[in-house]
Amino acid sequence: MAILYKVQTGAYKSAVRATVAAAGMRNALKKAGIKDVSVAVINSGGYYKVQEGAFASKANAERRRDLIRSAGIYAVVLETKTQDPEEISPDTTPAEDSQEAPAAKPHRIRVAALAFFDNGTGAFGDCTALIEYGDDDKTVAHAVLIDTAQSKSAANVIKKLKALGVKRLDAIIISHAHGDHYGGTTSIIKAFPTADIYVPDPTELDKYQKSYGNNLRNQYKKAKGHYLKRGTTFAIGNMIISCAYICPASALKEHDSHHFVNNQSAVMRINLNGWIYHTAGDLQNEANRVLINAVKNLKADIFKCQWHGDANACSEAICRAVKPLVAFSNYNRKEHSGRDRTRKRLEAVGSVVARNYENGDIYIDCLPDTMKLSCSKKNLSKLFRR
Repeated sequence: MAILYKVQTGAYKSAVRATVAAAGMRNALKKAGIKDVSVAVINSGGYYKVQEGAFASKANAERRRDLIRSAGIYAVVLETKTQDPEEISPDTTPAEDSQEAPAAKPHRIRVAALAFFDNGTGAFGDCTALIEYGDDDKTVAHAVLIDTAQSKSAANVIKKLKALGVKRLDAIIISHAHGDHYGGTTSIIKAFPTADIYVPDPTELDKYQKSYGNNLRNQYKKAKGHYLKRGTTFAIGNMIISCAYICPASALKEHDSHHFVNNQSAVMRINLNGWIYHTAGDLQNEANRVLINAVKNLKADIFKCQWHGDANACSEAICRAVKPLVAFSNYNRKEHSGRDRTRKRLEAVGSVVARNYENGDIYIDCLPDTMKLSCSKKNLSKLFRR
């Protein structure tokens, strides 16, 4: 009996979820430049397990685990056994009680940047939904809301979510402690009481702006609460959601309420069938510089423009580091605060840029092999293939 070490990224009761997660993992690793990928779905112990490689050396497995984590994917090293040591292959040998899981149909996952502003209130803020559809590609299986905009926008947000087929929310993620990002939470929780709430850990924020830290604590208390820290990773359906970074207070020079709170936004990296979505609330350029030095790989396919597309949050450096295929601004106003400069910076790195003000609701549909951009005004569309 020989010992092997495998790198595992998930274990699922559903073969469908496991197969889609494996396809997404393959694409994400390929996108990150990780070569010699050997991803398999193994049916073992009542679960469908997504695993990469099989290594005789634990040190080699741990190196592979760290590479996978650098691509924004949660991974652990597991020890397995095989009966025939002379036939061990370093990458492909399965454990003795395992068998390949059947192929399954992938689920479409939609990023929906909601243009909820045209309601006569002058409301603004951020509010983006992640929606995973079921086997029939119509029924919503899972839904996550990232930010809830201002309180006076909540009714319109709820209306739009229901129009998209959302009957329940799995989670609400709040990017940071400003009211235009969490103001609608109370009303939205009443409409969708199943949602857990995720907020950035307020510890760093407390050092200079404790009242804003208390804002996050108040959101945390509105439902089953979770604090986001660097490395926090969880799955909702086939969406693998990771907090890549929260800037330490000691790394920031500006401690005034507005800029400091913006720079405490959680940097979230979300794997959607292998397409990586990067969203970071209102993170500004001071924190961007820290982020670029702290996180080696920021490349993503989808980028929600930070601070509503303001040029002081979407520097040339962060645009180059992320280099997205699609970038969008969740904002209702005409050009100001250098937003046209942001567009030019993104177009310079090859991005297609969409904005709520011009395009209405923005939809980005992700399948393992394709990603499609469309919008409610039907004045912008683009299909991307792997």
